[in-house]
Amino acid sequence: MRWMGVVLLVLIGLGAAAPAENDSARKADTDRRIRQLIAQLGHADYAARQKAQAELQALGPEALDALEAAEADEDLEIASRARYLVRSIQWEWIAKLDSKEVADPLRGYPELDAASRLSRIRQLAELRGGKGVAALCRLVRFEPSQRMSKYAAVEILQQVPAGEPPGEQLAAVVREGLGSSTRPAARWLLTWIQFGSKPAEALAEWARLVDEEQAVLKQAPAKTAPTIFASLLRFQVARLEKAQRKDEAVSALRKLLEVEKGDPLSLLRLADLLARQKAWPVIEEMETRFPGPVSSISLLLYCVANARAQQGKLQEAEATAARARGLDPGKVDHVLYRHVEVARELIERGMFAWAEKECRYVIATADRQHLLGLFARHTLAAMFHDLDENLKAAEVEKEMVEILKEAKPGKTDLPVESLAASTGQMHYYYACHWLAQGDRQQHRKRLDDALAADPRNVDALIAAYRLADAPPEYRRKTVEGIKACVADMRKQMAGQPNQAVQYNNLAWLVANTEGDLDEALRCSKKSLELEPNNGGYYDTLGRVYYARGDYASAVKHQGKAAELNPHSRQIARQLKLFQKARDAKPPR
Repeated sequence: MRWMGVVLLVLIGLGAAAPAENDSARKADTDRRIRQLIAQLGHADYAARQKAQAELQALGPEALDALEAAEADEDLEIASRARYLVRSIQWEWIAKLDSKEVADPLRGYPELDAASRLSRIRQLAELRGGKGVAALCRLVRFEPSQRMSKYAAVEILQQVPAGEPPGEQLAAVVREGLGSSTRPAARWLLTWIQFGSKPAEALAEWARLVDEEQAVLKQAPAKTAPTIFASLLRFQVARLEKAQRKDEAVSALRKLLEVEKGDPLSLLRLADLLARQKAWPVIEEMETRFPGPVSSISLLLYCVANARAQQGKLQEAEATAARARGLDPGKVDHVLYRHVEVARELIERGMFAWAEKECRYVIATADRQHLLGLFARHTLAAMFHDLDENLKAAEVEKEMVEILKEAKPGKTDLPVESLAASTGQMHYYYACHWLAQGDRQQHRKRLDDALAADPRNVDALIAAYRLADAPPEYRRKTVEGIKACVADMRKQMAGQPNQAVQYNNLAWLVANTEGDLDEALRCSKKSLELEPNNGGYYDTLGRVYYARGDYASAVKHQGKAAELNPHSRQIARQLKLFQKARDAKPPR
């Protein structure tokens, strides 16, 4: 009887293949007919030309790819009619299953000008959970303007971190949405999907696509834009980084510099990419090429200063940094705020000494009880803590405590209710300092002081939980404090469901102590859903997986945290811990 099973399987297989084969045959017939009709657009007989044009118009979007190719036909009549047809093809942009939030940006889309269309494309891209991707695929496939089609593809590429392939679900949506399209933007996305399974082949194909687009930018600029080309190059650089092909990545970055137009934000992104590749001379070239933007934007000047410092040009570096710091003098609020923001950006880039000077400028310039003075101190203390300079962190926090003690409720803009939190944080930093000095008695005393001032200080609760020699009663109270803190966080999450910080804090506390690790995992993932590029939140997700014993996942997500925050000492330390645990775990 076994042979009957084989026959049945063969018959079932044939039955399943038949519809696909029929679809393929129908498509081949249609494509052949489209080619014939396009050839007839140049027929000597006017009536034949008109008839072919009418048939192609009736085929609509199905003929779009072939018509776009025909726009460059040597027969001027064919090229002219193809251009007309591409512009006149009608398409129902809103699908039956589109939700209201997807349908709204597409209403009236064909009547909009280019700037408004691009705005609608970005609205679709910003919908959470990739809800707008299917609609963006429609635009990639059928938008009459190739430039707009490409903008839509770029927005889809940016649904995941730079250089990453799409997940299975996103890849499936893209494949279905693109169908058999051969437009340039569709080819980008289909190659992007290949990075998940065939990265080497996909990278080679991506290089060809980049070269093609560079040629289009030079020969037919109406069909693309420098920002579109730059997006393709940035993706290529990210993939070359992953493949550890540094020289090729730097060459690609030089191409980026060639197409830059001097937009400050774009230049800053380029400077960061160049810094990752340690392409210091190219950053200096950026100043030569765009002296106006670089000399007027402090953060760009700091990037140039850092490039000079990395090459040993220390005096030039300090002079450039001083120029950057002096760009915004005075004590007006928006000026002081800008200095603090620059300090935070410098910390992210590992320029700690210059970040400290920016914070010190605000502290020295602002009035003693100015809110921005506290903001600068908080930024500086957090930086010192991450650098393991906890005594410095504590002394800066102590200044905040003294200022908040002086403040009188109702007569100041200072958040006097934060005195308890600042006091707790000051004692926690002192506790970290004494731990590093090996003084366990002072370490515990300062932890007790921290929790007495602020029982909800998450880091102090974690440190108290980890005390090896704590008596049972002390541990019981600590666990009660942890449970009470988690309960408070749940209330805050219920009241503010779109605030990522509380989800992250709950996950961090539980993963470092005890509690419901399933809840911690859900909360950590929720925080990243709300803020997908937050390195600190990936750090938490890594810790959650570590607590669950999934060391491979811990390393994976901690690696992402390190990629997003490459200069964080705490993140780097935790990554080493997770790697050690993973390597020590025996294989199953």
